[in-house]
Order: sequence, then structure tokens, then C-alpha cells
Amino acid sequence: MKPIGIIILLLLVTACGGGGPASTSTPTPTPEQPGVIQFSSGTINRYENSGTIQITVERINGAAAGVSVEYAITAGSATAGVDYNNNIIAGVLNFSAGETSKTFNVMLQDDVIQEGTETILLNLSNPVLAALGTTSTSTLNILDDDSPGSIQFSSSTINYNESAGTVQITVERINGTASDVSVEYAITAGSAIAGVDYNNNIIAGVLNFSAGETSKTFNVVLLEDLIQEGTETIVLRLSNPVLATLGAINTSTLNIIDNDSPGTSMSFVANNNGGDEHEYARQTLIPTGFGEGEFTLQLWVKLDNNYPVGSTAPTVGNKALHWSDADFTPYSVSDWWWQGNFLLDGHNNSNIDGTFSIQIYAGGRVRWLLNDGARPVGNYWAVQASNTNATPSLLDNNWHQISLVRRWDGGTGAILELWIDGALVGTETSDRRTNMRNYWNTWNTYGGQPGWIWGAEKNAAFGGSIYEDYKGLVDEVRFWSRALTTTELSSTYYQSSVTGSEPGLVGLYAMDEGAGTETCNLNNSAQCMTTMIPAQGWIVWDNNNAPLL
Repeated sequence: MKPIGIIILLLLVTACGGGGPASTSTPTPTPEQPGVIQFSSGTINRYENSGTIQITVERINGAAAGVSVEYAITAGSATAGVDYNNNIIAGVLNFSAGETSKTFNVMLQDDVIQEGTETILLNLSNPVLAALGTTSTSTLNILDDDSPGSIQFSSSTINYNESAGTVQITVERINGTASDVSVEYAITAGSAIAGVDYNNNIIAGVLNFSAGETSKTFNVVLLEDLIQEGTETIVLRLSNPVLATLGAINTSTLNIIDNDSPGTSMSFVANNNGGDEHEYARQTLIPTGFGEGEFTLQLWVKLDNNYPVGSTAPTVGNKALHWSDADFTPYSVSDWWWQGNFLLDGHNNSNIDGTFSIQIYAGGRVRWLLNDGARPVGNYWAVQASNTNATPSLLDNNWHQISLVRRWDGGTGAILELWIDGALVGTETSDRRTNMRNYWNTWNTYGGQPGWIWGAEKNAAFGGSIYEDYKGLVDEVRFWSRALTTTELSSTYYQSSVTGSEPGLVGLYAMDEGAGTETCNLNNSAQCMTTMIPAQGWIVWDNNNAPLL
């Protein structure tokens, strides 16, 4: 029996392949693990204005199909329906084979309430096949974006003429937009008298800032009188802010500028002796800092329109009685530059570099001549109205303000601007940035007469006879060592009074002396304009003031 059994066993083994070569078929793989499910982070931070955000749930150490988990969204310190949309507060995440992450959405709702950080709780539960990981809960922090900000006055000093009536005081909020912010204000007497210089019916109140509001105003009613009393003050205070903080300018002084003072202006008249005898004011010292870099020169003028428009050429008519009618295009003829009445002339006859002049030409228009060395010797930058026909004449018996500005342009150039009554009427572009003091501080011609001449052309003032001069009033001359902004030059600002302490104001000639032969810089009493009175006599001071607010 043994041989037969062995033979049968060998046949069975051979039939089953046990004695042949190794099999080449693929073994059946081991089933994938379902893995562990958890949040990608236990803490999530988002600002309340983020809108719809995605929350990530991850699967680790697994890729099997048929895996799912439930999620739930519940309120922590946040309020459902207010801080987040609660239309969907739960759901199921299904993981297909190979998927390792899923997301669900939470929709945040923005508000304007200052409330600090609020929380939403996120939870995973009831996993199918898989297990829950260690981060099965997560906290969604809703970060508040509603700062209340700080509240202050827009300026520490406010100036108004006593005739201004009801004036608005601006309180601004910076770095904040939240709602439910408020501050108290108070109006108290400084040197002004309540009930006499200002109405004291309302002396305190509360300003409420709604969401997004950045400024509020309250009114102060000024009362005009006929008493000469100088500038008087009202003190304005902010206190007791709610939510917000007080800014640095939480007090402000309202200066009530007296309009009953005997202020004056300087008056220039027609030349005597056929136009050969000139009256003028000499300014030897230009205010310190003016002309070194960017600058602004401002002045008020009132042209005497009792004189006719006509030729000021030396051999034509009575040039002493004329306002120039010449309207030559700059550089068009050799003598274009003196065809006008000189209101101001500053130049050095041996070298015209440094010229700074103002003319009245074309029947009452303004031209500014400047030589900063950028043009060939013998020429000047001329800044004037581009179209005199479209520019009103100043011969209307009214006060007008002239502003001359040099403003840097690009990296090496400058723009020269002419403003009349708060409107830009002419520009010119220079290719350099000359320190004008290099010219003005070294002038020594005209018999030791450096500086500027007001009311006459400089050569004529010292004995020449071929130029006709300015006839009218000049007041409130301001020298700035900076280029005023377009807002400061605009029609809504240009009539404002100044105190002399404004940044960059290096020269202030109020011309309110009313007597004597000098008007001096209120910021430096050594820098004066000295009147030179010819034999004809000259009533220098006029009881007429520029219309400042």
C-alpha cells in the first residue's frame, strides 16, 4: 500500500502546481484602515467681517471608504443669528476612499458694535468606521473689528472775526468707526464775556457718533459789538468720552478777532512832477528763511480805479496817471518785462538773477516775474493769467488777495503758481531749485540799496523816470517758508486771519501801524518796510483793512 499511496500523493501535488514554477498572479490586498478624524486646529481666529469661512476636518492614518462623522455648530459667547448665521448648525461629512480632508462653512455676520472677541464652539461626533482624534472640538474666535477710536478737536486754535455770527466747531474721531460712541463738550469764557461776546444759551452738550461717523460739530454764536477790545478768547473742552478715548487736542481756544480796531493799510499814489517823483517803501531785510526752498508770498491789494487804463510808455501821454494797458506775450519783444505798473520790484541791476517782481498789466491783471537763474540772463519766468480776456480785472474798487507759490516738482524742478482770490490763474515750470537767498543776501548795487521796493520799480525809485508805479492799497503781507496747500490757498480758506505762530509763517506785515514811516514783521521787529516820502508829501496810511475773517 505504501507505493500506491506515495504515487497518488505525488499526482495530487503535481496537479495542484506544487511541483511547478512560482505563481505570477497579484495577491489580494489588505483592506485600508478607516483612520482617525479630527479638526485641523483646536483654535481658529477670524475677523467678524470675514463673511463665509471654511472649517477643515482632517482624516489621518486612513483612506477607507464609507467613513463619516457628524459636526455641530453651537454658540459660545457669540449670539446665533446675530454674530453668525444659524441656518445650518449641524451636518454630516462623508469621506470617500482616499479622501483625507473635508470642510463645512460658518457664515460670520459683521456689526458695528464694540464687543470684544466672541466664540463659536465646533464639535465632531458619531464617527462611522473611523475613530475621533484628540482635536474633536475646536473654538472659532470672532475677532472684533469695531474700534471706538479717539475724539479730539480738529485744531487747538480757531480764529473767527467777531462779526461771523454762528460758527461751527468741528470735533473729529480718528482710528475708529464703532457705534454708540459719545463725548461731552463745554463752552467756557476765556477773556471773552459770556452773554456779551458770545451767546451763552447753550454752553454744553453731548456729541453722539454713530457707526462710521468720523466728525461732529456744535455751534458757538458770536456777538458783535462796537467796542475796540482786541482779540478775546473762548475755551472749548471735551470730556467724559463713552467707549472712545480723548485725543491729544481735547481743548481748543476760539479767538474772537476784533473788527473795531483802527487797522490801516499802506497807500500808494500817482507819481508827482510828471511821473518822475516816486513814493515807495524799501524792504532791506527779507524775512529769514523765505526763498531758500519752497515758499509762498501773500498780500492783499485794492487798486485805485480812479486812474484810467492807458499807455505807460515814457513818451506817450501822462504815464503817471495810467494803469498799464500793455499785454505783451512774455519774451515777444525786448521791453515786454517792464510794460506794467510795478507793485513790487526786487532785482540787482548788475545781474538780474534773483529778480522778484509783481506788476499790474493789461488793464488790472497780475504778473509775477521771477529769475531763479534758470533762464538766460535778460529773461525771467513770467507767471500770469494764460488768457487775460478770461481773467477778471482787479480794477473794481474791491480788495483782492494775491498768492505767489514756488512748489517742488519731481526730483529737481519747481512749479511757480499765481493765485488770485483763492483761484489758480497761472503756472510756469522751472528746471531748478535755486536758493534765492544766494542772490538777495549779496546785492550791493544802487548805492548800497539792497532788497525790495514796494510801490515802484527799483531803478525808477532811485532816480530813473521811465516806469510808472502802483496806485492803491496794500495790506496783510505774509511770507511763508513753505508752499501752502491747495486747501490753504483755496477760496474757502484764503480770507482767514493768522496769528503769526502758524508753521512756516516767517513774515507777517499787518500794516496796522497807522502812523510813522515803518511797518515791521510781527515775528521779527528788525525786518521792516520803510517808507520814502518825496517832496510832494504822501499820506501813507489809509483807514481801510483787508477783509479778513
